[in-house]
Amino acid sequence: MTFEWEDITDELLEKVVCFSVNWTIGMGEPGDFEAITENGQIYYAELNSRSNSPKAIKLPNRFLGVHPNTSYEEQEIGKWRWVDAKYARIYIRKDQYDRIYPEIEKLGDQAWISGITSVKKLLDPQNKLPTLIFSETQAIRDKIKRERREYEEWKAKNRLVEGEDFEWKEFGSYDGSGFDCGYYLLLFKENDDGTISGSKWTIVCQREQFQEGSFKSNAPVEAYNLYYKRYENMGGILNYPNDGKRAGTEIYQYTTLTDHPYDYGRFHRTYFTLEEAKSAAMTRNEAIGWGNYYKTNLLKRNWSEMTVDEAKKDYFRAVKRAKELQLLFPRICSEVFRILSKYDTPGNAISEIAETLGLSENDVRIIWRFFPDCSLFTERGLSEAEKILTEAREFYDV
Repeated sequence: MTFEWEDITDELLEKVVCFSVNWTIGMGEPGDFEAITENGQIYYAELNSRSNSPKAIKLPNRFLGVHPNTSYEEQEIGKWRWVDAKYARIYIRKDQYDRIYPEIEKLGDQAWISGITSVKKLLDPQNKLPTLIFSETQAIRDKIKRERREYEEWKAKNRLVEGEDFEWKEFGSYDGSGFDCGYYLLLFKENDDGTISGSKWTIVCQREQFQEGSFKSNAPVEAYNLYYKRYENMGGILNYPNDGKRAGTEIYQYTTLTDHPYDYGRFHRTYFTLEEAKSAAMTRNEAIGWGNYYKTNLLKRNWSEMTVDEAKKDYFRAVKRAKELQLLFPRICSEVFRILSKYDTPGNAISEIAETLGLSENDVRIIWRFFPDCSLFTERGLSEAEKILTEAREFYDV
């Protein structure tokens, strides 16, 4: 059930005994507003930019009964008295304060989450009245739900299919010598700015040992270890020299794929079956931070038919951009470090760095490799460095 702005009459406002204002609940989620009347009826609305609801933003002042520019520093405003509840401020009608505040107080740090719910139990113990949601909030929720459903339908339609869009390839052979063997999968996509990004998933078969360092001949696989590696600004022929009939030929001079199947990248997780490991890789592939590969953006090229001239042209396209950014790097270092110092983690700074420098976000990811460790220059990293430096100076009396 919903309520409209017009439903907030003076008669209704006289019945409100308590309301809570929380402008944000963190992690990108919207803040919220909750009010409760004498009979336990709750009125709820989301408050911040996600709701895109200008009327919802005005609700606290409407219920408080003051002008938007009124200072909230005084603990008593008109007929209200407020208390801080961690991330929220709870306003209680003065004539109901002695009755309601104990319910808030006993919740401690959780009052900002469940303060109004606790008052609801006091005023409407049988929970007869459902919460009324502000119509604009409900409209946004319905829109988000519809967009999520449409996105899930789009994902199902464009999800990559093994054998149709990609194939895992074997590497190594197990002969009891202990050398690794398993499967790898290379995926590439063309970005909006024309650069090519890629990912490699590697599944390494872990076999039983006779004893530590001694491998059984033809031992069964006891686990499948999954690894992940990401590539940026790729170009040229993008498969391995041993993957095809042209191994060792001139064309492999023109590739930015300079590693090999045994260069696994970072460990992700261990699985007990090959199917579980493959499924995990493809599930991660759909996430933005892990590649975001679908039929619509997967780069499909027949590398076995690529000519030397085509490989050379595409290779130098990638090399040209990488070297341009490398030469640009000394000039932009101080600006990048200044922006990084405002964030807790490097990944959160990429958009602002790109906008400030006039680069694409993919360009920023390309120059990332020139930094030894970006996290050292974030707000968290610099704060930690300052703390350790202070302790070191005190210890050495510098």
